Amino acid sequence: MLVPGESVGITVKAYTPASPGDLAAAITFRSSGLFTTTLPLTLRSTVDLQTGGTFSGSVTGGNGRSPGEGQESFYEFGVTSSDQELQANLSLANDADDSVGLYLVAPDGTVQGYGQNSINGTQQTPSTATVVDPAVGTWTLIADFAEPTVGDEISQTFHGTIKVNQVEAGAAGLPDSASTVLASGTPVTVPVTITNNGAATEDFSVDPRLAATSVISLGPLDQATGLSLPLTGNPPIWFVPTNTSALSFAATASLPIEFDASPFPGDPDLVSSIGTSASLGYAPTGGLVSNGLWAATPSETGPYPAAAPAGTVSMTCSATIRAFDPAITSATGDIELASVNPSLTFTPVVIAPGDSAVVDVTITPSAAGGSVVAGTLFVDAFQSDTPPYGDEAVDQVAALPYEYTVG
Repeated sequence: MLVPGESVGITVKAYTPASPGDLAAAITFRSSGLFTTTLPLTLRSTVDLQTGGTFSGSVTGGNGRSPGEGQESFYEFGVTSSDQELQANLSLANDADDSVGLYLVAPDGTVQGYGQNSINGTQQTPSTATVVDPAVGTWTLIADFAEPTVGDEISQTFHGTIKVNQVEAGAAGLPDSASTVLASGTPVTVPVTITNNGAATEDFSVDPRLAATSVISLGPLDQATGLSLPLTGNPPIWFVPTNTSALSFAATASLPIEFDASPFPGDPDLVSSIGTSASLGYAPTGGLVSNGLWAATPSETGPYPAAAPAGTVSMTCSATIRAFDPAITSATGDIELASVNPSLTFTPVVIAPGDSAVVDVTITPSAAGGSVVAGTLFVDAFQSDTPPYGDEAVDQVAALPYEYTVG
């Protein structure tokens, strides 16, 4: 019995689930007058990467709306070293047409790995998401079972793994020392062998980056200049490449506006300054921006005496990235260059789980004689139309350092 103003401390002991995942629970308080109050409590067991990194669960459906979220499952795990690859796989027991999106979320809350259970418009039951050099700390894998679902059962099981050090690429003959001299203007071809150790068939390509950083203007995927206000169509959209450390958005309008910007999954949701020249800068604490499609939606600021007045707005987006290396080309092309020129195309190599393919990379040194050139060949897995948001993003599955001196 507590009198008015009195308090007492209570210790509650609860047990986390026996297997990785969440358990929704509640602490219930009942008064002598039979009034009941509950305090929600989520109990979460982590995935142990040292004992195989396995997890499993059951899909029981959602609200049936499409597109949109259905059931979501969260799995936390610890990463103790950044010098490795991190890979998550998930497979449904059946019903390949049920859409599944995977998101590997870094300790700072940014999405660094994406997965989906479709490849070039064809559904498959497994999904794979990969991150190279993951930050040390607590990571989260989100499995999003998007609507609508199909099949003739009310539930189905799924199982998955989270593994490290799944080496997926090698390049015999890739120069890796300043003592290696490559003649200026003379092409050198290096075969890159890619092995798909994941559970899903994926589109692979090669993305060469220099060690230096640069600021680039992103090419809009739809109209970004002379937009009519109030906005009635799609907002401006850009493709943000991997290895982006900061974004800068700017808008010039004929009347005061503000805008919000976010990646397609919606987190983070950022807000600009207000005015006829509105702007927004973003640099996550972990050092890497979530890659993929980003949108910025402008809106007029009120209040208005009547309907919102007509106006126009033009928007731009720039990114601070690890610079693209123009001296290296590949047979696949580089999908990430579409961030600058959306009209560019690429021809990825499709590799099934357990299979390998060779992609020829050509180095044509173009720097001044005596210059030391250093960078990394990233092997990318392109994720198109990731459910449920229609996102397009890239997973880096391997990193191959290179270095040479221009002769």
